[in-house]
Amino acid sequence: MTASTIRVKQYEKAQKIYFWSAIFTAIFIIAVSVLRAIYNDFDLRPTDFLIFLLAPINYFSGLWLKKKYGHQFIKWEDETLSFRSKQSKNTTSISYQNIAEISIKLDAVEIIHGGKKDSINLEDYMEYEDRVAIKNNFTKLKEELGV
Repeated sequence: MTASTIRVKQYEKAQKIYFWSAIFTAIFIIAVSVLRAIYNDFDLRPTDFLIFLLAPINYFSGLWLKKKYGHQFIKWEDETLSFRSKQSKNTTSISYQNIAEISIKLDAVEIIHGGKKDSINLEDYMEYEDRVAIKNNFTKLKEELGV
């Protein structure tokens, strides 16, 4: 099996969207506050400054999403398969010798090894090319192992 790695790119794109929306929200809030200050003779209410929390909350929610789900990957190496899925916080490594069965489904790949069953959810791999490459790699692996 040739070495390759496929990562989830969905949350990297989401982080960029959250970042730019936070920037635009901050610019809008600053502009509104300046206009209110000018037209109200600098009579700002204390609650006006609470609005400034919207931009950081927006941005940090995007960072939280990436931190929670953005580290998903599948890596095929010469002798091992490594992956990290949404369900587990740790990287799982499986030796090809221990794999008893590989079941490729529409949105998941199930691997039975050493009496354990691991499932890799493919829903977060949004790009069509990534899904095809994942399924092709598992099909090749299944044929090479004869399982």
